[in-house]
Amino acid sequence: MCIRDSSGTARTDDPQLSARLPDTEISQPLRVVVDTTATAVRPGARVLDGTAPTLIAVAEDAEVGHLDGLAPVVRLPRAAGGRGLD
Repeated sequence: MCIRDSSGTARTDDPQLSARLPDTEISQPLRVVVDTTATAVRPGARVLDGTAPTLIAVAEDAEVGHLDGLAPVVRLPRAAGGRGLD
């Protein structure tokens, strides 16, 4: 299965990726950012605001030093052709 990279949205919109319903207390699901090159999520990003757990999926060869301590990182192989993760 090829997982499409969502880093463009994370980089451009800085989304919180949380569930929001007016006047309702809701359990927050795991937020997952698929960022093949590990360049979209930076310290201070809304997806790291602590309102829900966050996981960042990156390519196994991506440099992730800047993500240390921000969120758990899972390394996955690149998809055929190098676009997205497999």
